[in-house]
Amino acid sequence: MKDSTKSYKRGEHPNSQKNLSNKGRGLQYGQKKAPHMIRVTKDGWEGVSKQIEKLGERSLSDFVERLGRGHIEVLATEDKSLIILKKIGQN
Repeated sequence: MKDSTKSYKRGEHPNSQKNLSNKGRGLQYGQKKAPHMIRVTKDGWEGVSKQIEKLGERSLSDFVERLGRGHIEVLATEDKSLIILKKIGQN
């Protein structure tokens, strides 16, 4: 039986060390993603997160990546509403 009473300092537990491998999903486009910052209200952030989920995207990060690479198009109609088009065959 394992000794469940052993205490570890923050970040020293063997499971924590395994999680630090940074393997993740790998390099989808042959480049590492870098952090970038946007400023948005809490309500705006929660709203866009719900919209991304409705679109079936894995994350906002993936959506922005695909938008920037031209895999997704956003078109404005005459009344300035937006239409999001996913190109077929792109993930």
